[in-house]
Amino acid sequence: MRQLERRLEEIGPTNSLAESEHFELAARCVTLDEQLTDIEAARIDLEQLVDRLRAEEDSRYDTVFGAVAAGFQEYFAELTAGGKATLAHVAGDDGPRSGVEILVQPPRKRLQNITLLSSGERSLTSLALVLALEEVNPSPFMILDEVDAALDDANVGRYGDLLQRLGKRRQLLVITHNHVTMASANALYGIHLDESGRSSLVSVSLLDVQPQQSRKAVSA
Repeated sequence: MRQLERRLEEIGPTNSLAESEHFELAARCVTLDEQLTDIEAARIDLEQLVDRLRAEEDSRYDTVFGAVAAGFQEYFAELTAGGKATLAHVAGDDGPRSGVEILVQPPRKRLQNITLLSSGERSLTSLALVLALEEVNPSPFMILDEVDAALDDANVGRYGDLLQRLGKRRQLLVITHNHVTMASANALYGIHLDESGRSSLVSVSLLDVQPQQSRKAVSA
């Protein structure tokens, strides 16, 4: 008994609840292992979902990019009477699609970057690109503000023809000071300032005026 007492003294104080606490911690460990397994399975599912979404995103991006590039070429050729326009990806820190380069070739000129174009050519390029982007997700209404400001008469004429073609499918609000562009509209709205300094809104429907002019020409 004295040996046993000495051995107990050597062991020191003990926790009488250690066994029950061990069972509780063991059960808690099993629960955490199960949760960890579930989290690992959920992580794998999310990674697979991300891979599928990225693949679908790449596929949709390629489709949209191709449609925009084709529309860009079509509109640019129409606005410049035969010019060529190209969209190309630029590699960078974010990968092979870090940016987009715009290359255009106006008639009788070399293929060059948009930064080397004149102000009028830049306007036509920007308009062609905006229309190509809008063609992918078309809207029934569009506002064009002073697009023809830097264009010569020949380009303004092609711009007006394009407006008439687009106006058959959607409503266009064009802000301009060019009389050639105005002639392509169906209705004109402007501000008239009289001699007293009072301003008033003036509107003219060209659709009502053109039939009258046609009848006068036939009579003549």
